[in-house]
Amino acid sequence: MRGVTSPTPRVPAAVVAAMGILALIVIVTALAVIGAAGRGDGTEFVVYGLSAAGAAYAGYGCWMRHRTAQLVAIAEGVVLIFYGLYTIATSTVLQRLAGVQDFAYLLLLLGAAVAGLVVVPASSRSWFQLPARESLSA
Repeated sequence: MRGVTSPTPRVPAAVVAAMGILALIVIVTALAVIGAAGRGDGTEFVVYGLSAAGAAYAGYGCWMRHRTAQLVAIAEGVVLIFYGLYTIATSTVLQRLAGVQDFAYLLLLLGAAVAGLVVVPASSRSWFQLPARESLSA
């Protein structure tokens, strides 16, 4: 049957939610990159830059059904969880009073949400098992 194309499958809501969280992570880490560049801290610049690039790839790749992007999204979530735990463990009393722990709990929540949203729901798991989406230019 020439000329008949199958309808484009809908992206599962869980994957869309994970992509939204990843977009938020990209924005926040991009701001951190700008701050690190302003301070002249090369190490933070590289770490935040890689985090932003990984989150951007994971968000786009999840849309395009790339299995690697699912793995990168899981890794981003795990890194956020560990960074949140590290922030809680190493914060001083003054930092706790300033609300650093609240930010750390937010990191834990975002990391768990991203990793969970691309792994737990059956719709997410099946999304990454299907053939890759065709290019938009085709």
